Amino acid sequence: MRKLSTLSLVIFLFTGVAYSSQDQPPSAQEIMKRMISVYASCKSYVDEGEVRTVFLERGGPRTNTKPL
Repeated sequence: MRKLSTLSLVIFLFTGVAYSSQDQPPSAQEIMKRMISVYASCKSYVDEGEVRTVFLERGGPRTNTKPL
């Protein structure tokens, strides 16, 4: 999750720098193109976390948790 957070921060900062040097904010397409470029340049990617599924049953809710 740390690498994903770092990557998100880099994209955010890159977009902010690009915006500050232009009169108008970048379009959604421009942001997506930049994001794709950043992801494509990454040497590796690691995701961390878990998936939680909550089942609503007669006896009460039941949660199933699985790692990613």
